[in-house]
Amino acid sequence: MNYFDRVQKAVDYMEKNITEELSLEDIAAEVYTSLFHFHRIFQAITGDTMKEYIRKRRLSLAGRELAETDIKILDAALKYGYETPEAFTKAFKKLHGITPSECKRRKGCFYYKDKAYVHIYKTQLEGGKEIMDYKIIEKDSFKIVGRELRVRNDNGDNYRLIPEFWDKCIKEGMFEEFEAMPNIINKQSKASMGMCMDFDGINTFSYLICVEVSNFDCIPEGMIGKTIPASKYAVFTAEAKSKEDTPKAIQQTWDNIYGKWFPASSYERTDGPDFELYDERCDLQRPQVDIYIPIK
Repeated sequence: MNYFDRVQKAVDYMEKNITEELSLEDIAAEVYTSLFHFHRIFQAITGDTMKEYIRKRRLSLAGRELAETDIKILDAALKYGYETPEAFTKAFKKLHGITPSECKRRKGCFYYKDKAYVHIYKTQLEGGKEIMDYKIIEKDSFKIVGRELRVRNDNGDNYRLIPEFWDKCIKEGMFEEFEAMPNIINKQSKASMGMCMDFDGINTFSYLICVEVSNFDCIPEGMIGKTIPASKYAVFTAEAKSKEDTPKAIQQTWDNIYGKWFPASSYERTDGPDFELYDERCDLQRPQVDIYIPIK
């Protein structure tokens, strides 16, 4: 089952159970995949997180029902998963711009979220001419040492906290500590990594700023050592127009990997760590950063 089929199956499952209690873990289990990474694929294809999709669909259906039937606001609130009319009204107005009572009076709302049909996106993607360059490599198990940040990827926290983490580590002299380590590998290339691993549920993971080492004999205070298992990787290169544009270019590449490459490819993402590799190419006029995604 490819990712297009999995996302559509997840959508169909949500629609079938839209007025029932929906567990994101159950949705992922329904399509036989891990929650954390499927969530990224789902958002890249539909434009909404799974929670956002469910919320918009419930409030859209509630709006239609309020406008076209004599259902009471309290009954609509309970039917679509809200414990109180107050909570329902607040969520309803945030999405529709009007209250449930105004919707009944006007016989309609301004916003309606249709059910997602993934084949439309698939047709658009396959009809496009953009192709992502990549290479497939096999990498043996390797060791890393670095500083760890436990972070969430909802509400954009990772986009804010990870750059702040880099700034903090640089100001505190972490890279000088790296250079002083006798067990560091590729010291001349000044290669470091931003490693994402230990994914938990739908939102939480560990982010490490780290370097590859030959052993764990020398770990500076405040740092940790991790062994990364052997894996097959798809490797993509993000190229920026300037140093200032580098974060934007990296994020765009991530979006294309999950929104375009994975759905159209025959590969599947595994649960292993992924990472960005920063080396001497970061100092080029058009900086380059490699992104490693574990696949099977």
